[in-house]
Amino acid sequence: MNTKDLIQEKIKAAGKLIDKNMPEVLKFLSDMIKIPSLSGNETNIVSRIKKEMVKCLFDEIYIDRIGNVIGRIGQGEKIILMESHIDVLDVYATKLWNTEPFRGVVKNNYVYGRGSVDQKGAFAAILYSAYILKKLKLFGNVSLFIAGTVMFEKCPGVGLEHLLVNEQLKPQCVLITAPTNGNIHIAQKGHLQIKLSVYGEASHSGLGPSHKNAIATSFKVIKEIKKLDRNLKTDKITGKNKIAITGIVTKNPDDYTIPSLCEIYLDIQTSPKEVLNALVSKIKKFFKKFGNIEVELERFQGHSYKEYMIDYEKYLPGWTIEKKSKLIRTAVKSYNMVYNKNPKLDFWEIPTSGSISMGKLKIPTFGFGPGLVKDTHTENEAISVSQIKKSMLFYVVFPYVFSEFEHLF
Repeated sequence: MNTKDLIQEKIKAAGKLIDKNMPEVLKFLSDMIKIPSLSGNETNIVSRIKKEMVKCLFDEIYIDRIGNVIGRIGQGEKIILMESHIDVLDVYATKLWNTEPFRGVVKNNYVYGRGSVDQKGAFAAILYSAYILKKLKLFGNVSLFIAGTVMFEKCPGVGLEHLLVNEQLKPQCVLITAPTNGNIHIAQKGHLQIKLSVYGEASHSGLGPSHKNAIATSFKVIKEIKKLDRNLKTDKITGKNKIAITGIVTKNPDDYTIPSLCEIYLDIQTSPKEVLNALVSKIKKFFKKFGNIEVELERFQGHSYKEYMIDYEKYLPGWTIEKKSKLIRTAVKSYNMVYNKNPKLDFWEIPTSGSISMGKLKIPTFGFGPGLVKDTHTENEAISVSQIKKSMLFYVVFPYVFSEFEHLF
Protein backbone atom coordinates (compact mmCIF):
# COMPACT_ATOMS: atom_id res chain seq x y z
CA MET A 1 0.00 0.00 0.00
CA ASN A 2 1.45 3.40 -0.98
CA THR A 3 1.67 6.33 1.42
CA LYS A 4 -1.39 8.20 0.07
CA ASP A 5 -3.62 5.10 0.25
CA LEU A 6 -2.38 4.39 3.78
CA ILE A 7 -3.27 7.91 4.88
CA GLN A 8 -6.77 7.68 3.36
CA GLU A 9 -7.31 4.41 5.20
CA LYS A 10 -6.10 5.99 8.45
CA ILE A 11 -8.34 9.05 7.91
CA LYS A 12 -11.39 6.77 7.86
CA ALA A 13 -10.19 4.96 10.98
CA ALA A 14 -9.44 8.28 12.68
CA GLY A 15 -12.94 9.56 11.94
CA LYS A 16 -14.44 6.54 13.66
CA LEU A 17 -12.18 6.92 16.70
CA ILE A 18 -12.96 10.62 16.94
CA ASP A 19 -16.70 9.86 16.96
CA LYS A 20 -16.16 7.16 19.57
CA ASN A 21 -14.13 9.44 21.82
CA MET A 22 -16.18 12.66 21.46
CA PRO A 23 -18.07 12.13 24.74
CA GLU A 24 -14.70 12.00 26.54
CA VAL A 25 -13.41 15.03 24.61
CA LEU A 26 -16.46 17.08 25.56
CA LYS A 27 -16.36 15.96 29.19
CA PHE A 28 -12.70 16.94 29.40
CA LEU A 29 -13.42 20.32 27.79
CA SER A 30 -16.35 20.94 30.13
CA ASP A 31 -14.17 20.04 33.13
CA MET A 32 -11.49 22.51 32.00
CA ILE A 33 -14.05 25.30 31.57
CA LYS A 34 -15.30 24.64 35.11
CA ILE A 35 -11.82 25.61 36.35
CA PRO A 36 -11.44 29.44 36.30
CA SER A 37 -7.78 29.29 35.25
CA LEU A 38 -6.95 32.99 35.35
CA SER A 39 -3.39 33.96 34.47
CA GLY A 40 -1.16 33.13 37.43
CA ASN A 41 -3.76 30.75 38.85
CA GLU A 42 -3.41 27.71 36.57
CA THR A 43 -2.49 25.12 39.24
CA ASN A 44 -5.81 23.26 39.14
CA ILE A 45 -6.17 23.12 35.38
CA VAL A 46 -2.61 21.85 34.97
CA SER A 47 -3.40 19.04 37.42
CA ARG A 48 -6.59 18.21 35.50
CA ILE A 49 -4.72 18.14 32.19
CA LYS A 50 -1.95 15.96 33.59
CA LYS A 51 -4.58 13.47 34.76
CA GLU A 52 -6.08 13.34 31.24
CA MET A 53 -2.66 12.83 29.67
CA VAL A 54 -2.03 9.86 31.96
CA LYS A 55 -5.41 8.43 30.96
CA CYS A 56 -4.56 8.93 27.26
CA LEU A 57 -1.25 7.04 27.60
CA PHE A 58 1.18 9.81 26.78
CA ASP A 59 4.77 8.60 26.59
CA GLU A 60 6.08 11.58 28.58
CA ILE A 61 4.35 14.17 30.75
CA TYR A 62 6.00 17.03 32.56
CA ILE A 63 5.47 20.51 33.99
CA ASP A 64 8.23 23.01 33.28
CA ARG A 65 9.60 25.72 35.56
CA ILE A 66 7.14 28.43 34.52
CA GLY A 67 4.20 26.01 34.84
CA ASN A 68 3.42 24.91 31.27
CA VAL A 69 2.12 21.36 31.02
CA ILE A 70 3.67 19.31 28.22
CA GLY A 71 2.95 15.85 26.87
CA ARG A 72 4.76 13.79 24.25
CA ILE A 73 3.63 10.93 22.05
CA GLY A 74 6.10 9.13 19.77
CA GLN A 75 9.88 8.96 19.70
CA GLY A 76 10.74 10.03 16.16
CA GLU A 77 13.52 12.37 15.09
CA LYS A 78 11.17 15.03 13.70
CA ILE A 79 9.71 17.12 16.51
CA ILE A 80 6.34 18.83 16.11
CA LEU A 81 4.90 21.12 18.77
CA MET A 82 1.18 21.93 18.99
CA GLU A 83 0.39 24.79 21.40
CA SER A 84 -2.71 26.14 23.15
CA HIS A 85 -2.74 28.54 26.06
CA ILE A 86 -4.83 27.28 28.99
CA ASP A 87 -5.35 30.47 31.01
CA VAL A 88 -8.43 32.63 30.55
CA LEU A 89 -9.70 36.15 31.13
CA ASP A 90 -11.78 36.94 34.17
CA VAL A 91 -15.52 37.59 33.81
CA TYR A 92 -17.07 40.82 35.08
CA ALA A 93 -20.45 41.40 33.39
CA THR A 94 -21.93 38.02 34.35
CA LYS A 95 -25.49 39.27 33.80
CA LEU A 96 -24.74 39.46 30.07
CA TRP A 97 -24.11 35.71 29.88
CA ASN A 98 -26.95 33.36 28.95
CA THR A 99 -25.15 30.47 30.68
CA GLU A 100 -22.85 30.61 33.69
CA PRO A 101 -19.39 31.34 32.26
CA PHE A 102 -17.61 28.65 34.28
CA ARG A 103 -20.08 25.77 34.00
CA GLY A 104 -18.98 24.28 30.68
CA VAL A 105 -22.51 23.66 29.42
CA VAL A 106 -22.82 21.35 26.39
CA LYS A 107 -26.04 21.83 24.41
CA ASN A 108 -27.28 22.21 20.83
CA ASN A 109 -23.93 21.07 19.38
CA TYR A 110 -22.01 23.81 21.23
CA VAL A 111 -19.87 24.01 24.35
CA TYR A 112 -20.45 27.25 26.27
CA GLY A 113 -18.18 29.04 28.69
CA ARG A 114 -15.13 31.18 29.24
CA GLY A 115 -12.18 29.71 27.36
CA SER A 116 -14.23 27.40 25.13
CA VAL A 117 -12.88 29.17 22.03
CA ASP A 118 -9.82 30.79 23.60
CA GLN A 119 -8.28 28.11 23.75
CA LYS A 120 -9.50 25.19 25.84
CA GLY A 121 -11.54 23.74 22.98
CA ALA A 122 -8.39 23.54 20.88
CA PHE A 123 -6.41 22.01 23.72
CA ALA A 124 -8.99 19.24 24.22
CA ALA A 125 -8.78 18.61 20.47
CA ILE A 126 -4.98 18.31 20.29
CA LEU A 127 -4.76 16.15 23.41
CA TYR A 128 -7.25 13.58 22.12
CA SER A 129 -5.83 13.80 18.60
CA ALA A 130 -2.47 12.75 20.03
CA TYR A 131 -4.19 9.85 21.77
CA ILE A 132 -5.87 8.76 18.52
CA LEU A 133 -2.58 9.18 16.66
CA LYS A 134 -1.05 6.73 19.11
CA LYS A 135 -3.93 4.27 18.78
CA LEU A 136 -3.53 4.31 14.99
CA LYS A 137 0.29 4.08 15.19
CA LEU A 138 0.44 6.96 12.72
CA PHE A 139 3.59 8.65 14.05
CA GLY A 140 5.94 8.09 11.16
CA ASN A 141 9.28 9.49 12.26
CA VAL A 142 7.70 12.09 14.58
CA SER A 143 7.76 13.02 18.23
CA LEU A 144 4.58 15.03 18.85
CA PHE A 145 4.63 17.44 21.79
CA ILE A 146 1.50 19.23 22.93
CA ALA A 147 1.84 22.18 25.29
CA GLY A 148 -0.73 23.89 27.47
CA THR A 149 0.97 27.23 28.07
CA VAL A 150 0.35 29.65 30.93
CA MET A 151 0.19 33.41 31.53
CA PHE A 152 -0.87 34.23 27.96
CA GLU A 153 -3.64 36.68 28.88
CA LYS A 154 -1.21 38.70 31.01
CA CYS A 155 1.72 38.57 28.59
CA PRO A 156 0.99 36.73 25.34
CA GLY A 157 3.56 34.13 24.35
CA VAL A 158 5.61 34.17 27.56
CA GLY A 159 4.82 30.51 28.27
CA LEU A 160 5.86 29.35 24.81
CA GLU A 161 9.00 31.49 24.86
CA HIS A 162 10.02 29.91 28.16
CA LEU A 163 9.49 26.42 26.75
CA LEU A 164 11.47 27.08 23.57
CA VAL A 165 14.27 29.21 25.03
CA ASN A 166 14.74 28.31 28.69
CA GLU A 167 13.61 24.67 28.52
CA GLN A 168 15.25 24.34 25.08
CA LEU A 169 12.60 22.29 23.31
CA LYS A 170 13.72 22.27 19.68
CA PRO A 171 10.77 21.57 17.33
CA GLN A 172 11.09 21.55 13.56
CA CYS A 173 7.72 23.28 13.40
CA VAL A 174 5.05 24.80 15.64
CA LEU A 175 1.28 24.60 15.12
CA ILE A 176 -0.60 27.38 16.94
CA THR A 177 -4.20 26.37 17.69
CA ALA A 178 -5.83 29.78 18.20
CA PRO A 179 -9.13 29.96 16.27
CA THR A 180 -8.76 30.34 12.51
CA ASN A 181 -12.38 30.16 11.27
CA GLY A 182 -11.58 26.86 9.53
CA ASN A 183 -8.66 28.36 7.56
CA ILE A 184 -4.90 27.90 7.70
CA HIS A 185 -3.09 30.97 8.97
CA ILE A 186 0.31 31.89 7.58
CA ALA A 187 0.73 35.35 9.09
CA GLN A 188 -0.16 37.55 12.04
CA LYS A 189 -0.21 41.24 12.82
CA GLY A 190 2.14 42.39 15.56
CA HIS A 191 0.91 44.10 18.71
CA LEU A 192 2.55 46.91 20.62
CA GLN A 193 1.19 47.87 24.06
CA ILE A 194 1.79 51.56 24.80
CA LYS A 195 1.04 53.65 27.90
CA LEU A 196 0.54 57.40 27.47
CA SER A 197 0.97 59.37 30.71
CA VAL A 198 -0.86 62.67 30.24
CA TYR A 199 0.13 65.30 32.81
CA GLY A 200 -1.82 68.33 34.02
CA GLU A 201 -1.75 70.25 37.26
CA ALA A 202 -3.59 69.32 40.45
CA SER A 203 -5.92 71.77 42.17
CA HIS A 204 -8.98 71.66 44.43
CA SER A 205 -12.15 70.93 42.45
CA GLY A 206 -14.03 73.44 44.64
CA LEU A 207 -12.16 76.19 42.85
CA GLY A 208 -13.83 75.30 39.57
CA PRO A 209 -12.61 73.93 36.22
CA SER A 210 -8.94 74.03 35.41
CA HIS A 211 -7.37 74.38 31.96
CA LYS A 212 -4.63 72.01 33.21
CA ASN A 213 -7.02 69.16 34.03
CA ALA A 214 -5.29 65.97 32.81
CA ILE A 215 -8.66 64.48 31.80
CA ALA A 216 -9.48 67.43 29.54
CA THR A 217 -6.06 67.14 27.91
CA SER A 218 -6.63 63.40 27.45
CA PHE A 219 -9.74 64.09 25.35
CA LYS A 220 -7.57 66.15 22.99
CA VAL A 221 -5.00 63.35 22.89
CA ILE A 222 -7.67 60.80 22.00
CA LYS A 223 -8.71 62.90 19.02
CA GLU A 224 -5.07 62.88 17.88
CA ILE A 225 -4.92 59.10 18.26
CA LYS A 226 -7.46 58.86 15.44
CA LYS A 227 -5.02 60.73 13.19
CA LEU A 228 -2.20 58.38 14.18
CA ASP A 229 -4.46 55.43 13.36
CA ARG A 230 -5.00 56.76 9.83
CA ASN A 231 -1.22 57.03 9.34
CA LEU A 232 -0.35 53.44 10.32
CA LYS A 233 1.12 51.15 7.67
CA THR A 234 -0.78 48.79 5.39
CA ASP A 235 0.88 45.44 4.72
CA LYS A 236 0.21 43.50 1.52
CA ILE A 237 -0.59 40.32 3.51
CA THR A 238 -1.98 41.47 6.87
CA GLY A 239 -3.67 44.66 5.65
CA LYS A 240 -4.25 47.98 7.43
CA ASN A 241 -2.99 48.32 10.98
CA LYS A 242 -5.27 49.82 13.64
CA ILE A 243 -5.11 51.29 17.13
CA ALA A 244 -7.44 50.29 19.97
CA ILE A 245 -7.76 52.33 23.17
CA THR A 246 -7.94 49.64 25.85
CA GLY A 247 -7.93 51.68 29.05
CA ILE A 248 -8.10 55.15 30.60
CA VAL A 249 -7.09 55.53 34.25
CA THR A 250 -7.11 58.70 36.32
CA LYS A 251 -4.57 58.97 39.13
CA ASN A 252 -6.30 60.99 41.82
CA PRO A 253 -5.88 61.17 45.62
CA ASP A 254 -9.59 61.88 46.27
CA ASP A 255 -12.88 63.01 44.69
CA TYR A 256 -12.20 66.72 45.27
CA THR A 257 -9.01 67.07 43.27
CA ILE A 258 -8.52 68.09 39.65
CA PRO A 259 -6.25 65.26 38.43
CA SER A 260 -2.68 65.94 37.35
CA LEU A 261 -2.22 62.53 35.71
CA CYS A 262 -4.30 60.45 33.33
CA GLU A 263 -3.00 57.22 31.73
CA ILE A 264 -4.20 56.05 28.32
CA TYR A 265 -3.47 52.48 27.23
CA LEU A 266 -3.15 51.59 23.55
CA ASP A 267 -2.93 48.35 21.58
CA ILE A 268 -1.22 49.24 18.31
CA GLN A 269 -1.11 46.73 15.46
CA THR A 270 2.15 46.45 13.57
CA SER A 271 3.24 44.98 10.25
CA PRO A 272 5.51 41.91 10.10
CA LYS A 273 8.59 43.87 8.99
CA GLU A 274 8.31 46.89 11.29
CA VAL A 275 11.21 47.62 13.66
CA LEU A 276 10.26 48.16 17.31
CA ASN A 277 12.61 51.06 18.14
CA ALA A 278 11.69 52.96 14.99
CA LEU A 279 7.99 52.51 15.68
CA VAL A 280 8.24 53.70 19.30
CA SER A 281 10.29 56.72 18.18
CA LYS A 282 7.61 57.55 15.62
CA ILE A 283 4.88 57.44 18.29
CA LYS A 284 6.91 59.62 20.69
CA LYS A 285 7.48 62.17 17.93
CA PHE A 286 3.77 62.21 17.10
CA PHE A 287 2.77 63.16 20.68
CA LYS A 288 5.68 65.54 21.31
CA LYS A 289 3.51 68.54 20.36
CA PHE A 290 1.55 68.19 23.62
CA GLY A 291 4.72 68.64 25.65
CA ASN A 292 3.28 66.99 28.74
CA ILE A 293 3.00 63.37 27.64
CA GLU A 294 5.29 60.43 28.34
CA VAL A 295 5.19 57.49 25.93
CA GLU A 296 6.23 54.11 27.34
CA LEU A 297 6.31 50.55 26.06
CA GLU A 298 4.41 48.55 28.65
CA ARG A 299 6.02 45.77 30.68
CA PHE A 300 4.62 42.96 32.78
CA GLN A 301 6.39 42.12 36.01
CA GLY A 302 5.08 39.34 38.19
CA HIS A 303 5.13 35.61 38.89
CA SER A 304 3.58 32.53 37.38
CA TYR A 305 1.69 30.15 39.66
CA LYS A 306 5.01 28.29 40.09
CA GLU A 307 6.54 31.52 41.49
CA TYR A 308 8.66 31.87 38.37
CA MET A 309 9.65 35.52 37.95
CA ILE A 310 8.49 37.18 34.72
CA ASP A 311 9.73 40.52 33.40
CA TYR A 312 8.22 40.86 29.95
CA GLU A 313 8.14 43.61 27.35
CA LYS A 314 4.65 43.83 25.90
CA TYR A 315 5.56 43.75 22.24
CA LEU A 316 4.66 40.91 19.88
CA PRO A 317 6.26 41.10 16.43
CA GLY A 318 4.18 40.35 13.37
CA TRP A 319 5.24 37.48 11.15
CA THR A 320 4.63 35.68 7.88
CA ILE A 321 5.72 32.34 6.46
CA GLU A 322 6.05 31.72 2.73
CA LYS A 323 3.17 29.94 1.02
CA LYS A 324 5.67 27.74 -0.84
CA SER A 325 7.58 26.71 2.30
CA LYS A 326 7.78 23.02 3.16
CA LEU A 327 5.61 23.54 6.23
CA ILE A 328 2.75 25.32 4.46
CA ARG A 329 2.84 22.84 1.59
CA THR A 330 2.54 20.08 4.21
CA ALA A 331 -0.33 21.85 5.97
CA VAL A 332 -2.19 22.43 2.68
CA LYS A 333 -1.63 18.81 1.63
CA SER A 334 -2.95 17.55 4.97
CA TYR A 335 -6.01 19.81 4.71
CA ASN A 336 -6.66 18.65 1.16
CA MET A 337 -6.39 14.97 2.09
CA VAL A 338 -8.72 15.38 5.07
CA TYR A 339 -11.39 17.68 3.60
CA ASN A 340 -11.00 17.11 -0.17
CA LYS A 341 -10.54 20.81 -0.85
CA ASN A 342 -7.83 23.43 -0.57
CA PRO A 343 -7.80 25.77 2.43
CA LYS A 344 -8.01 29.52 2.45
CA LEU A 345 -4.65 30.91 3.56
CA ASP A 346 -5.36 33.74 5.96
CA PHE A 347 -3.86 35.70 8.88
CA TRP A 348 -4.59 36.64 12.49
CA GLU A 349 -5.31 40.15 13.65
CA ILE A 350 -5.29 38.99 17.29
CA PRO A 351 -2.13 38.19 19.29
CA THR A 352 -0.93 34.56 19.30
CA SER A 353 2.14 32.70 20.52
CA GLY A 354 3.25 32.57 16.89
CA SER A 355 4.84 35.98 17.54
CA ILE A 356 7.35 34.06 19.66
CA SER A 357 7.94 30.90 17.65
CA MET A 358 8.01 32.58 14.22
CA GLY A 359 8.23 36.31 14.94
CA LYS A 360 11.13 36.16 17.40
CA LEU A 361 12.71 32.71 17.04
CA LYS A 362 12.08 32.05 13.31
CA ILE A 363 10.83 28.50 13.92
CA PRO A 364 8.51 27.55 11.01
CA THR A 365 4.98 28.16 12.32
CA PHE A 366 1.40 28.12 11.10
CA GLY A 367 -2.06 28.24 12.61
CA PHE A 368 -5.11 26.00 12.51
CA GLY A 369 -7.64 25.99 15.32
CA PRO A 370 -11.33 25.38 15.96
CA GLY A 371 -13.68 28.26 16.63
CA LEU A 372 -14.26 31.76 15.30
CA VAL A 373 -11.89 34.62 16.07
CA LYS A 374 -14.83 36.98 16.65
CA ASP A 375 -15.96 34.82 19.61
CA THR A 376 -12.77 35.36 21.63
CA HIS A 377 -12.96 37.66 24.68
CA THR A 378 -16.76 37.91 24.44
CA GLU A 379 -19.76 37.23 26.61
CA ASN A 380 -21.52 33.96 25.73
CA GLU A 381 -18.30 32.48 24.34
CA ALA A 382 -19.08 29.13 22.72
CA ILE A 383 -17.45 26.65 20.36
CA SER A 384 -19.09 24.32 17.86
CA VAL A 385 -18.67 20.61 18.54
CA SER A 386 -18.47 20.00 14.80
CA GLN A 387 -15.51 22.41 14.54
CA ILE A 388 -13.70 20.53 17.29
CA LYS A 389 -14.24 17.24 15.44
CA LYS A 390 -13.13 18.78 12.16
CA SER A 391 -9.92 20.14 13.67
CA MET A 392 -9.11 16.80 15.31
CA LEU A 393 -9.01 15.00 11.97
CA PHE A 394 -6.45 17.52 10.71
CA TYR A 395 -4.37 17.23 13.90
CA VAL A 396 -4.25 13.44 13.52
CA VAL A 397 -3.18 13.49 9.87
CA PHE A 398 -0.74 16.43 9.82
CA PRO A 399 2.12 14.79 11.81
CA TYR A 400 2.25 11.78 9.49
CA VAL A 401 2.17 13.93 6.34
CA PHE A 402 4.97 16.03 7.86
CA SER A 403 6.96 12.86 8.53
CA GLU A 404 6.41 11.46 5.03
CA PHE A 405 6.85 14.74 3.12
CA GLU A 406 9.42 13.32 0.69
CA HIS A 407 7.04 10.51 -0.36
CA LEU A 408 4.06 12.78 -0.99
CA PHE A 409 5.54 15.63 -3.05
